[in-house]
Amino acid sequence: MKKSVKKTALIVIIILLLILCLIYALYKYKGIADCFLPSDISPVQTELSIKSLDADFYFFNKKIEFSNKPYIKTGRIYIPLYETSETMGAKVTEDNNYYNLIFETGISHIYKQNDNLYPKRIINTEGVIYVSFFEFLKNSGYTPVFDSTKNRVDIFLSQKYITTNDVPFSLKETSSAYLRLEDIMADGIDPKGYYNDVGLEKLRAVASYLYQNNQKFYIAWIPLYKNPMENIENDLTKDFNLYNASFLYTLDYLVSHGGKIGLHGLTHQYNNEKSADGYEFGKDTPYSEMECAERMLHAKEIARDLGYEVYFFEFPHYAATSTHLRYAEKYYNVIYQQDTSTDKRGTIVNFTRADNRNIKYVPTPADYISNIYDIDGINSRIDDSIKNGYIISLFYHPKIDFEVMITKTENNIRICNVPENSAIYRVIEKIFSEKLTFDYFDNI
Repeated sequence: MKKSVKKTALIVIIILLLILCLIYALYKYKGIADCFLPSDISPVQTELSIKSLDADFYFFNKKIEFSNKPYIKTGRIYIPLYETSETMGAKVTEDNNYYNLIFETGISHIYKQNDNLYPKRIINTEGVIYVSFFEFLKNSGYTPVFDSTKNRVDIFLSQKYITTNDVPFSLKETSSAYLRLEDIMADGIDPKGYYNDVGLEKLRAVASYLYQNNQKFYIAWIPLYKNPMENIENDLTKDFNLYNASFLYTLDYLVSHGGKIGLHGLTHQYNNEKSADGYEFGKDTPYSEMECAERMLHAKEIARDLGYEVYFFEFPHYAATSTHLRYAEKYYNVIYQQDTSTDKRGTIVNFTRADNRNIKYVPTPADYISNIYDIDGINSRIDDSIKNGYIISLFYHPKIDFEVMITKTENNIRICNVPENSAIYRVIEKIFSEKLTFDYFDNI
């Protein structure tokens, strides 16, 4: 009997050791197996706190004296509907479905039913109707100017003229190309950041320009900005202030003007590097396999809690091991870079995972516009893509055009145009000359 017990115990120990060896082998050589990875995030948003907004609002340089103060919820600004409308000379009517804001310059229809909307457009607080500042202005003919250093928001008339390119053909005759706006991040709290208040206004102007020219685009967003050397970490789900609210206003603006959001890592850095300068994944990452998976999920959680649908994941500088790519395939349906496991260069690669999810890899064979003077270079890379039968796909850092974009106010009209000497204008010119148009790849 004792021999039988000892034999059974020995078999159990051997089985356990084999299991441990298998787990170690998966971890060391192929990464953690899917079954040991964290589950995908819940679709249920974490309720973000409400905070009163310590900021002054001006309409045509006249201060709006609120009896009900604006506040921030879900990172966005909410303003008292009737009080703000009256100050701006707008008439408010309502029916079963909408509040109708009738301005001299336009009409905003704000949907009243919030059940399936996140973030909410309308909030009723102690009998006072508050409305999202973005929804309030969206079709009003007015535009905001944020100054987070002074905690001030000005409202001016929107300019009526937007730069457009000549289109010498019907858009129905075109083939699709793909554009990604790269390294979009809330770095304006950093003194050396590009997307400060003025940078965000120029970014909105780029989106408006693309929208007016019927061009679709993707947004590679770095959701958690970090600069460890300056002790800066900007979490949009925790840090509620005017700058972050203006950044989310801008993201909402981009989405409403044809942009689709994807995640460009979590922080796009590690160790003491600044976001967008450094890497995050790849063979030299300091993070464990489990930590890499958790970072992919944390990025997704930030987007979820702020109310954004995510369309892709892109590794910072495309640096990823085969294991990291497999983790991304578990959590995302589109990986916006070349599939290195195939010889199909420059083409979109589709395949079906074991769990029956369709995964898409979308490369950028035309690379990117390195600076405002790189027009010959990007045009040549577009030509090479056409010659080689590749998709026409590229990315662009909007900040490279900021030096030629001017913001100013004249007669209470806010002006910020994309000029003809900007990189994006000349790229659109090239795209149109090849009978191409920037579109979505979702349905390919």
